[in-house]
Amino acid sequence: SWLFAPSSLILASNYLPLNGALYLQGRSVKNLLLIAIIAITTFGCASTSTTTSTQFDEANNKSITDGSELYKSFTAYNPNQNPTQIESSTTQVLSEYICDDTQYIPLTINREVEGITSVYYIANTPSDKGAQFGRHYRVDYDNKSNKISTIEYSTKGCVLIPNDAPDGAEVAALFITHILADSPSEFHVFLSYLHNKEIYVGTGVGNWKVNKNSIELM
Repeated sequence: SWLFAPSSLILASNYLPLNGALYLQGRSVKNLLLIAIIAITTFGCASTSTTTSTQFDEANNKSITDGSELYKSFTAYNPNQNPTQIESSTTQVLSEYICDDTQYIPLTINREVEGITSVYYIANTPSDKGAQFGRHYRVDYDNKSNKISTIEYSTKGCVLIPNDAPDGAEVAALFITHILADSPSEFHVFLSYLHNKEIYVGTGVGNWKVNKNSIELM
């Protein structure tokens, strides 16, 4: 048997995001995911995107690369190490925008080829409490001027999908609507690694499957 359990239905700007987990009890994940995809499609918004397939490939490859780097940095994080100056500065910049009652950790990745240093501010919620989709942040600093060039965030709101599978069930996959872009971000890749789950992302152009180092348009 199966159980579809949306964690939140939040109405904002005439758009209804749908986030949740799909629990598995003795049935194939592929069949069960149909209801999740239908839900994402039903509540998603129409797209006005003019992005080409090549641009999507480039964006997805970058999300995979950056998300994989983020996961490696996260697993290597030492909580006993003092934050660097740039990490402390980032904490101050984002202090008014973080989610309440949530511990954040700073992670720095130097991207010399791009001429930037990325400081991630990750909401570090214990995995037994669920999957924290947001808000996570990425702040890019120009390596020449040391000034902020861009600030990106994973979601508009604080989104936690609880890990509350009923007895005898397991979380088969996670799904979320994404209104910040027409394709998955590095944060979706990072979360797929972190929770070892496929993540289905509904956008204005369609539904994407994120499985660690793979992103597919369904």
